[in-house]
Amino acid sequence: MAYPTPMAIPPQSSSHTHTLILLHGRGDSATDFGSELLASSRLPSRLPTVKFVFPTARERRAVILGRIPINQWFDNYSLEDPGERTEIQVEGLCQTGKFLRELIDAEAAELGGGNR
Repeated sequence: MAYPTPMAIPPQSSSHTHTLILLHGRGDSATDFGSELLASSRLPSRLPTVKFVFPTARERRAVILGRIPINQWFDNYSLEDPGERTEIQVEGLCQTGKFLRELIDAEAAELGGGNR
């Protein structure tokens, strides 16, 4: 399953100097998290040369929630003890790491930085 297209808010200025990639929490989405953050903080007007990118995690079955599918970057068994049952984290961490690396590379290329 692919990751949804990220929500991107272009800079308010004609100059694009930085990109912030911000990740939502477990069970949330880019639209809900990004919209709330931007509305409550007025970040675009405070940082007019910054592009804001909010990716959405793909749906994964949450073991701790009886395997119901929710948006999460990787599955984990316990928020209180992230070291518990770490084997269920590996696949999602690898997939999410690859997705985020590609997103970072694309944003760096847009700013003229290319692959690093």
